[in-house]
Amino acid sequence: MAYTQKLCWNAPLWWIALQWHDAKHAYIYCIEIHTKSELNIALKCFCDDMHWLYMLKGEISISDKQNRQTLGEELHTQYVTLTDKTNLSVQCGRHLLIGFTVAKDWLTRYMTDGLDFLLPYPRTNDETSGVYNIRQPVATTPAMQAEILSLITLPRSARLAQDSATYQPISQLIELECAGYLPAEGSTAATANRCMAVAEAAQIYIINTIKQGGHIPPISEIANHFHVHPDYLSRCHRLRYGMGLKSFIQEKLMQKAYSLLLNGEKVSDVAFKLGYWDISAFGRGFKKFYGVSPSKADRLNDP
Repeated sequence: MAYTQKLCWNAPLWWIALQWHDAKHAYIYCIEIHTKSELNIALKCFCDDMHWLYMLKGEISISDKQNRQTLGEELHTQYVTLTDKTNLSVQCGRHLLIGFTVAKDWLTRYMTDGLDFLLPYPRTNDETSGVYNIRQPVATTPAMQAEILSLITLPRSARLAQDSATYQPISQLIELECAGYLPAEGSTAATANRCMAVAEAAQIYIINTIKQGGHIPPISEIANHFHVHPDYLSRCHRLRYGMGLKSFIQEKLMQKAYSLLLNGEKVSDVAFKLGYWDISAFGRGFKKFYGVSPSKADRLNDP
């Protein structure tokens, strides 16, 4: 790959070559391994992004603390990772793979229908536990092979032109992924299941955040939490529950406010706890929902 940087490592029984190019929103790499015995490699991932791996020769196993997938010739897989280790293992022989990482924020910005081919997964704040979602490997189609060849054979050019050139085959590969994973997993039914799953996961996230006394983030941040576009998340929520996500959040906030007010908390304190910086805005929202002002919440409990 003429435009990449290169590093090599070697020992009596193995040799590894790494080529890579950082295009800011996308990171392309090629790994070639020659080994005379089984070899295990621990990789450290420093960001919550999307990874795609395409096996060109040989076979490699990808494992984490939850599952293991074997990637053979003319197969590829896609996974998401939090900060932790991914383990790669190979048997003796020659192994060649090419992969790329795409910044999650950049990806969701342009895919307004959401990452349908990516199942939502639980998060954790414990960096030692790690949470991964490694997809079942599927066949690399001739169209994908053509884009991979384009990516490998790009000539060296000026920095801006180089980065722009890499985005074209990568964007085409991602579009092909959308068309490739869904039919392999059940087409329309799979899409509907993902939509329902992300709507349900969003509701659980919102309810738990309110119970724990946290502030509900904007819908854009909730969507980012589940790797989908905000419009897609709102649409899925309406399809699943028959109401908009914004209305659901408002309902849960007002119910929480009512509970706190009945416990004797001040209106200003309740407004702050629920993330309102403007007490009058909180008052208007409460009155619109319950028909009375927050200061008269106790009347709602009258016989």
